[in-house]
Amino acid sequence: MLQRICLSWFFYFVARFHSLSGELRRVSLQSIDDGSEAGLHAIGEKRMTEVRLSKEDVKEFLFGQALHAFDPETNARVARVQYHEDGTCHLVLEDGSSDEGVYGFQGDLYWTKYNRFRDGGLNRFFLQRIDDHTAQAYFEDGTRAFLQSPKAELG
Repeated sequence: MLQRICLSWFFYFVARFHSLSGELRRVSLQSIDDGSEAGLHAIGEKRMTEVRLSKEDVKEFLFGQALHAFDPETNARVARVQYHEDGTCHLVLEDGSSDEGVYGFQGDLYWTKYNRFRDGGLNRFFLQRIDDHTAQAYFEDGTRAFLQSPKAELG
């Protein structure tokens, strides 16, 4: 299992390096041609969409796991979520309140629907790997959601 994960990351970074190299060349030429600094902004936008976890990696990160959720602005822990193997999830907020829900996968997105949390609505997310133990969740529209990690503290 560990070997499979290591190989997966290796091939991911090789592909990422080649992709960014080509993008950097294209953007550098564009910046030279039009005299702007549009290049760095374009690379930043491209990077966010290219580092999305694959559907296999999303499932591996969430399925059957207990994860801590952190505010991405302050890194303060705000909740703990247990993603059960039967498709149910249990959320416990730092104030002690809790909620039950369901979750699932759709392509490289995962979705949650709680009874009360987030007004009981269905929300879809994609994940961006931050480090070996942490992923940044984004709502489907690209709005940043919680940082998630199996570790109780970031850093």
